This record gives sequence, C-alpha cells and structure tokens, in this order.
Amino acid sequence: MLEPYEGKLSRTVLREERGSNAPALPDIQKQGDFFVESPIILLAAIIWFLRIYEDGRYCTFPHAVEFLNRPYAQIFPILTAYDELANYLSPFMDAWEGGAQDQLQVRP
Repeated sequence: MLEPYEGKLSRTVLREERGSNAPALPDIQKQGDFFVESPIILLAAIIWFLRIYEDGRYCTFPHAVEFLNRPYAQIFPILTAYDELANYLSPFMDAWEGGAQDQLQVRP
C-alpha cells in the first residue's frame, strides 16, 4: 500500500541525498533558467500570435500545437513580424541565426 505523500521524503529520494544537501536534480523552480523557461516562452508567443491573428479565429490549443510542430524556418519569421512578439523571441532568433539549432530543440 502506498503511503501518503511526504514532500521532504520524495525530494530526498529524487535528489539522491545521502546525508548531504547537494541536489542531483536541477531545481526547476529557480528563476531565470533559460532551458526551463524557453519552451514556455515559445508556446506563450505562439498563443499570443494566434490570439492576434485574424482576431483569434485560430486561437485554440490544437492550432498552437500544430503551429509549434512547424520547422523553425517557418515559425520564427512569422512570429517576429509582430513587434509585440519580437522581444520575447530575441534569444531564440539569436540562437537560430547563429546556427545553434540543437540548443533550440524544445520538442521531445
């Protein structure tokens, strides 16, 4: 039978703590982690684009997923054409234009 959830115990197991406080897993709650936040920012930019494109006619989750599955060569030029999205996408554009496509792989 499973025991009730005990947060401290699960953190101990997941972080492989053996008498030390050094975490084995990255702390995803840490602010400013690009690799944690980048998929969220990209999806948010796509949702925002779909909201403003044709008055939100295509602003649905299935449309967002479909758009996200397009090649970056199609996604980035469309999104950066909108000034309100360009600032959010500047790290992606820098990586993409710099040839760092492997670092952009936020998809499974």
